[in-house]
Amino acid sequence: MTLTWYIIFSDPDPLSDVPRRRDRWLYSMLMRLKPGFRHCYAMRRAEKFEGWIIINPVSGCVDVQEVDDLKLTVAGNAFSNYAHFVDAMVAAGQAFRVESHQQSGRYWKPRGLFSCVGVIKHLLAMEAPWVWTPWQLYKHLGGDTAQ
Repeated sequence: MTLTWYIIFSDPDPLSDVPRRRDRWLYSMLMRLKPGFRHCYAMRRAEKFEGWIIINPVSGCVDVQEVDDLKLTVAGNAFSNYAHFVDAMVAAGQAFRVESHQQSGRYWKPRGLFSCVGVIKHLLAMEAPWVWTPWQLYKHLGGDTAQ
């Protein structure tokens, strides 16, 4: 069975009011990457309920969420479901989306660094050792390179 994942590329949320030293250092490293391609996460339609499964690797953990296809309010804006929220982000140029299919892993393989790109590559069973940044992953998955 092939699962269709939507890989979303965006910038990370701003730091909290009093960030730790490690968080400030990590954020400064992220700001050196291509704008709009400093973070990535994956989402796909859920099979058992009307909604989405979201896999969001952040610096401290992997955040896995189930989001119902109900009305959603973000920053005062109402959306009919999570997919429309992502569509609005893409239309505003705040996020980029690529559709990809999950492959079956043929054998055990050690993965690289724990990063958002490393987790997405592992999720899709990709063999692309030269892909390290969200922008490289976007290009590798066939994203529009004219941007």
